[in-house]
Amino acid sequence: MKKNYLLSGFLAIQVVASYMVYTSGDDLQSHDGIHKLFEFDSVKVDEILIEDNNENISVLRREEETWVTSEGFPADNERINRLLERLGEVDHGLAIASSPSALKRFEVSKDSFQRRLKLMSRGNTDIEFYLGSGAGARRSHVRLLEQDKIYAATIGSYDLPADIAQWQNKELIQIGIDDIKSIDLGDLSIIRSPKILDDDEANDIEQAQDVTSWIPEGLADDEIFKLEEFESQLLNLATLRYDRAFKGSIIDSNIQAEFTVSYRDLSRNYKFAKAPEGDNFWLKVTDLDELLEVNQYNGSRIIDNLTRKNLIEEPLEDDTSAENEKQDMDETSPLVPQEVGE
Repeated sequence: MKKNYLLSGFLAIQVVASYMVYTSGDDLQSHDGIHKLFEFDSVKVDEILIEDNNENISVLRREEETWVTSEGFPADNERINRLLERLGEVDHGLAIASSPSALKRFEVSKDSFQRRLKLMSRGNTDIEFYLGSGAGARRSHVRLLEQDKIYAATIGSYDLPADIAQWQNKELIQIGIDDIKSIDLGDLSIIRSPKILDDDEANDIEQAQDVTSWIPEGLADDEIFKLEEFESQLLNLATLRYDRAFKGSIIDSNIQAEFTVSYRDLSRNYKFAKAPEGDNFWLKVTDLDELLEVNQYNGSRIIDNLTRKNLIEEPLEDDTSAENEKQDMDETSPLVPQEVGE
């Protein structure tokens, strides 16, 4: 009987040992409990610094309810708020190392790191930490500035881009399509005007719907305005996103397209120019000091399509009229006597 008890106990120990071996690292850490890595009040944070190992540094500052870059350019408020929320959710288990050699090995030392992040409130540092190499799916090695302990935490370098272009407000120049009143393409102006409906059309449209039409000015009598094409291209312009904003100027000889849009009680001039290098375009708008870089696809479809040539259709020559004209010419042509052979 004793032998059976001993055997049972031995088997129980084996089961427990097997469980410990095959359980994931996260489950092992749960024996000490999972803890939040950071404690801070996101509402009070008014400055964020993010640095990478390529000497890129992004500094973001809160101005009342909005965020700007260190140069004062509007930042992506929604993305910054998501970051602060994300940081509040970062957790960790047991420390996995703390030696000086481990700091370099896991890239969380002051001289070797993937990211360094600092959150500040009224000049005081709330959080400062180094983020290093990957530690598994959606995890990275992290070390708080004043500690030697290294944790595997639920955050990645993709959450913390140090390129300031990633934090700029990419929807800054977008316009509500219903706010646009007119667009001037130089030799062609298109103006929003209330649409006059007949009784049948009025019955098919809800009373609350905004019904408008676009009136082209500058057409020849026989030219046809392509309304659907215009509305499609106007939508591309109204929803335009840029890649980055930067200080600079464009050369007049590089300008590919220029036009003016009136919206609400404002007016904005657009100048698209070919970038000195690469395939992208530089955009200058009158309400910003900075230039905006627009990728080739977004720039080309506006430059090539929002033009008089693309928006105006010349009527095709009527074959019947051409045939009648030819017949008239034949009838009025003088007869040429033909020589008759003997």
